[in-house]
Amino acid sequence: MHFESRSHYSSNLGGEMEFNVYGHGGKIFLVFPSSGGSPNEYADFGMVSACQTFIDQGLVTFYTPNSFDNESWLAKDKSPHEMAAAHDAYDRYIVEELVPLIKYERNYYGALGVTGCSMGGLSCR
Repeated sequence: MHFESRSHYSSNLGGEMEFNVYGHGGKIFLVFPSSGGSPNEYADFGMVSACQTFIDQGLVTFYTPNSFDNESWLAKDKSPHEMAAAHDAYDRYIVEELVPLIKYERNYYGALGVTGCSMGGLSCR
């Protein structure tokens, strides 16, 4: 199976953002981690293994970005306004930076599948 552990600089978030790539072709899925989760979470909970056949056949590719919850909704030292502003910056990172990067690198301009649990489900809105 094709696997990459990567990062790139986000101007919306002001730092490097990590993400993993599982697969080499097919429909692309953006998989958000749960509360405070990492790019490894989808694999750690066995979901990559469960989808291994589809990944190996080039039917699906999963992009698993890092969460930003520790800087937004889980940042207890911030006001609710600051938490929301941080989450908004994460939304902009996904929409303005990560999705265009994925589409460019994969020469893929169709719709992405999106999934996530817990706080990751909030990101799928």
